[in-house]
Amino acid sequence: MNLTELFFTPRGRVARGKYWMIFGIWLLLDAALRGAMGLASVWSGNEVVVAVFFWAWVSYSVVTIFPMTALSIKRLHDSGRSGYWMLAPIGCQVSLVMMLVTIFQGNFGSTLLYVGLLLITSLLSLVVFIFLLLAGEDGSNEYGFA
Repeated sequence: MNLTELFFTPRGRVARGKYWMIFGIWLLLDAALRGAMGLASVWSGNEVVVAVFFWAWVSYSVVTIFPMTALSIKRLHDSGRSGYWMLAPIGCQVSLVMMLVTIFQGNFGSTLLYVGLLLITSLLSLVVFIFLLLAGEDGSNEYGFA
């Protein structure tokens, strides 16, 4: 499997070890960018320097959303599960943003709705995380070969 197939298509399967290795590298890069942003904030005090690191982190996050989602879908496929399970973590992030927007607007009736959605999608995201930890199926399944 080449890098294009690995990161830019949700078809196929990815083994547990490869998935967690790539996820670990992604997490280390994310932590390094956040740490650099924090260090720039503390030591330089220059808003421009902090802004450069902030926008580098935001760009990294936006650029890696689809590849990491596609990789997670392949990991779910390896255990015989549908990629639609990845809608739960995405829904969790969307409901968190919507909840914060309604709080800042002072619309507390809608906030309660988004809090409920956040709780439900958070629990489903925990289920997805457990699915990502489980071993894959041996041999082939409806999503391809191991």
